[in-house]
Amino acid sequence: MPKKPTNPLDVALAQIVESRTRAMHARFRPVDPSLERPREVCAQFFSDVAAVLDGSLGKTRLLSSRREIQVSRGDLTYAYSFQSSSENSAGATIIVLPHAGVKSQTLRVWRRGKPWARVYGHETSFKRADDGLFVDGMLGNFFWPRRYIALEIVDPADREKLLTQVVDDIRSIDARLQRDLQDRASFFDYATRDETDIECMADNACEYIAAHWGLDAVQQYIVRMVGRMPNGEDLFWNALTRLSADPATREPIGWRLKGAVLFSLAHNLRPPL
Repeated sequence: MPKKPTNPLDVALAQIVESRTRAMHARFRPVDPSLERPREVCAQFFSDVAAVLDGSLGKTRLLSSRREIQVSRGDLTYAYSFQSSSENSAGATIIVLPHAGVKSQTLRVWRRGKPWARVYGHETSFKRADDGLFVDGMLGNFFWPRRYIALEIVDPADREKLLTQVVDDIRSIDARLQRDLQDRASFFDYATRDETDIECMADNACEYIAAHWGLDAVQQYIVRMVGRMPNGEDLFWNALTRLSADPATREPIGWRLKGAVLFSLAHNLRPPL
C-alpha cells in the first residue's frame, strides 16, 4: 500500500490529481437534477464569507459578479476574491480557490500613458496597465511556508468549518499586509524578504516604488535585490528597461539606474542582514 504524502507540495499535487479524477469520472455520468449546482454553491459560499467579514475589516465593497471583497484604506485597496475551479462538477467536486491582491491609486495614475507598464504576479495573467495592482496571488502564497489552499465545499457538512478557516486566513493576511505596506521602510522589508515571492514581484515592486518615492528609491531597492536570485540580473534588467523607457521615443533615460545594477553585479553586493 503506497504511503500517504507528507511533503506540502506532494500533498497539494495529490489533492489536485484526486479532484481532477473525480471531475473526469463525473463528466460521464448523467446529471442528477436534485444535486446542488457548483455555480450556486460557490456563489452562496462567497456570500456567507462576505457576510462574516463585513465590518470586521473596515468598510467593505462587494463585487458579486467577480466574487471579490474590497477594502479601501487611503491609497490602497485590498481585494479578496474566490475563483471556482474549472474541474467543478455537481455531486463530485466543488472547489473554491481564494486569492488576495492589493491595488494602489497612485500606481494606477502613474501607469497611465505608459503602454509598456503591465501587471504581473504569481498565478495571475496580464492585466490593464491602469489597474493599479501590484500584489496578487493565491491566498496560500502569502503564508510562509507557502501552502496550497483549495476549499472543497461539495459536502454541506464541511462548509461551516471551511468558512471559518478561510475567514481566519483572510483576517491574518489582511493584518500582515497592512503592516508590510504601511510605509517605505516596511514595504522595502516586505519586497526583499525571503518569504515574499520576490521573483514574481520584482517588476511590480520597481513600479510601485517609482510611483510613490521616485527613481532614487528604486535604485536603493535594486542595490539590495540584485544577486538575491539566480536570474536576478535578467529580472531587474527587464524591469529597468521598461521603467526607464520614454513611451514616446522608447529610448532609455534612466542610465543612473543601470549604473547601479552594473555596480552591484560587479561588486557582488548582497542586501544587508
